[in-house]
Parts: sequence; structure tokens; C-alpha cells
Amino acid sequence: MTTDRAVIALSLEDPQAFGLLFERHARPIHRFIARRTDDEVAKDVVAETFFRAFERRDRFSSTRDDALPWLFGIAVNVLRHRRFRDLPLLPEDEQGAASSDDIDAVGRRLDAQRQLQHVLAAVRRMPAGTRDVVLLNAWADMTYEDIAEALQIPIGTVRSRLHRARTILRALPQPRPQGGPHGLDAVAP
Repeated sequence: MTTDRAVIALSLEDPQAFGLLFERHARPIHRFIARRTDDEVAKDVVAETFFRAFERRDRFSSTRDDALPWLFGIAVNVLRHRRFRDLPLLPEDEQGAASSDDIDAVGRRLDAQRQLQHVLAAVRRMPAGTRDVVLLNAWADMTYEDIAEALQIPIGTVRSRLHRARTILRALPQPRPQGGPHGLDAVAP
């Protein structure tokens, strides 16, 4: 398989070759952005991300084989400049609701959803730089090194921002289930 670096180098002579990067990386970029905003805005951000990457492809680091961290960095900046970063953070689609016959499972799911909303609210309140590091790590599954490259910050800054974010999240009060072990005692037979 041809590396991203080779594709970018080829695209300097044959601009259509850059389309291979879009085919390889548009989905993960879209999935990451769509979790931070709505689908239509995410499509626009992805398009603008690849347009900017195409315009700047001559500046891609010749020491990296993988362009995904570079593309994530562009996408985060595009989103930030479009001022959509304060829209609600959207958790990845869940696999569907539990059976209505399984009251305990429904209760656990409701408790988990409450906790998730509590955590997302805390992430929303974090400074933009910290929030970007957290989301690139958690939702894009990027390494510290890749995040540092994507955001053009030192790796020590990535580590300190993640440490700060984890400290904030650990300090969140644990919500207690409402009404009983799973919050549904009032409707249980």
C-alpha cells in the first residue's frame, strides 16, 4: 500500500492523486466532526478540511507516512474558525434500546445516559485546547504524538492537558440512580 506521504508527493505532479487521501481518511474525519456538530456542518467541515489540505500539501512533513494527524489538525482548526465548537457534543450512536421486558437493563441504560451527559457537559466547559486534546484522544483514538502533531503543540502540553482533563472528570460527583438501584423502582411490579 502506498503511504500518504507518497500520495501527497505524487499529487504535486498529478493533483487527482490527492483523491486517494480523501478516500482513505474522509470517514474518520467526518465521524469525529459529526460527534461535535450536526451532519451537514460535518460534511462542510470535511470538504473544507480536504480543500485546505490540498492547498497546503506542499507543506506536509516529509518525515511522516500517515497524513491522518495532519488532517485532524486541519479539521479541528476549520471547526474552531467556523465557530461551531460550542454546539452540543454528540455521543456515538448507541446500538439500540434494551427490551421493554428488561427493566434492569433499561434502568442501567438510563443511568449510563445520565452519566454520559454529565461527562459531556464537563468536557464542554473545558478550554478549547483541552477539549480538542480530549476528543482527539477519546473519539479519534489518536496517540499523544499524533495529537501533538495535529494541534502543533509539544507532546508535554498534550500530556498536561489530558492529565488536567482526567483530574476534572475524576472529580465529577457520581450520580446516584433515582429511586433505587436502577432508577425505575417506581414502575417495577
